[in-house]
Amino acid sequence: MKMKYFAALSLIVWLGVTGWLASMVISKPAVLRQNQNAEETAAMAELRASVDRNKRMRETITQLGLSDAYLSTAPLVAVAAPRPAAADVVEAALPPPSVSLVLSSGGSRTAFVNGEQVRAGQRLSSGGRVRAIGPDWVRIDDPVHGNQTYRVPALISTASGAAK
Repeated sequence: MKMKYFAALSLIVWLGVTGWLASMVISKPAVLRQNQNAEETAAMAELRASVDRNKRMRETITQLGLSDAYLSTAPLVAVAAPRPAAADVVEAALPPPSVSLVLSSGGSRTAFVNGEQVRAGQRLSSGGRVRAIGPDWVRIDDPVHGNQTYRVPALISTASGAAK
């Protein structure tokens, strides 16, 4: 095989591999956009709850005026209490989720449930999953309360004793 044919073949292979890698880099953001509503594991939900707990603890310490003594010496980490064995678990009565707002923008809806901004398909920190979001309601599949539809509370009271 002549040297110029070998060089040409090498160049074609190099351009092919480079094009293949470039197509992977270009298509990666499209793949990430498709998987925004991917299933969240229980470990991820627990980690999200721990991060929220840490934020609340830091805010509490700051409100108590203890920030200089506690926050400057070492990092603050709020650790969840150890869980009892499965046989000893007693389900505490959790309040039902509270829907405060539903936003519609560009054909997609987001809702604020228990202070969390969520979309359809996302898991709440309490373990429930948002199944659907309507114009003034949110359907949540919760392990404690089951599959329920929660409405946004009305802002205007329509009580019979309204001002005359």
